[in-house]
Amino acid sequence: MADSKRPPGRFREIWREVRLALVIFLVSAFFLVLLPWSLIVLTAAIVDAYQLSRGLDGVEGTAVVETVNYTEYGVVCDGTFTPDDGGATIAVRIEFPGDCELDRQMEARLPDEDSTHLGITDEGRAWVHGSNDWGVWIIALIPYGVVAVPITVAAGMFTFASAANLASIPKWALKRLREEE
Repeated sequence: MADSKRPPGRFREIWREVRLALVIFLVSAFFLVLLPWSLIVLTAAIVDAYQLSRGLDGVEGTAVVETVNYTEYGVVCDGTFTPDDGGATIAVRIEFPGDCELDRQMEARLPDEDSTHLGITDEGRAWVHGSNDWGVWIIALIPYGVVAVPITVAAGMFTFASAANLASIPKWALKRLREEE
């Protein structure tokens, strides 16, 4: 009748320890995977945008400005893109240098699966040669990287520490239960 000597709630205390270690492990593992992956994706998007804006990659074609929207973030040009090879015309946001004027036609590049580093395409965005809008993303990348790297290191430490804690719980729980018998 060892069970009658066991104080009530002992298993509840052990389960609480297990849940806490499991939650810490899952949250830290999530950040350990998410932050480096998002840095890689953002960096690849910047490189892809740079190459498209310099005419080094992508599908060649003509972009025509159809709407001009003035927002608090600047001028946004939307229009259509027609590939030079005769493909279908699609609606796009047009990244351009200089002023945006209605009915303006410009040579542009549209990303495709072969012109991106990760196979992630933003087919709704055409890049005119000389556009520097990709540079704004660098401004976002630097502070994000400065914050993400230490958080990733901390997440790695918490992930491994909580995994070790989870691995030791059965041994710890048995020891505590035996001490009370």
